[in-house]
Amino acid sequence: MNHAATLGAWEAPVPPLILRAVSLDPAPFTAIIVAVASSLGLPFVVSTAPNAKAVAGGMRAAHLLLRGLILRLGGCVIVAVTGPWVLRAVGIP
Repeated sequence: MNHAATLGAWEAPVPPLILRAVSLDPAPFTAIIVAVASSLGLPFVVSTAPNAKAVAGGMRAAHLLLRGLILRLGGCVIVAVTGPWVLRAVGIP
């Protein structure tokens, strides 16, 4: 069974990203941080229903992409900077 066919287009690349990240940094919290960062909303029109509704309501795709990229990059920075500290604080080594 092709699992990529059953997942959304944005979910299929997550397991390979986690494997690659863990191969670069084998710390236990690396997989968790990559999974959290990959769950940030995608800034493309077809990625989520709210994005499609925003475009249908009159928002231009270029505005959605720009704002989405800013939020995604900012979210990734926040997760990367605070992730290890937060996970250690809750007891994940």
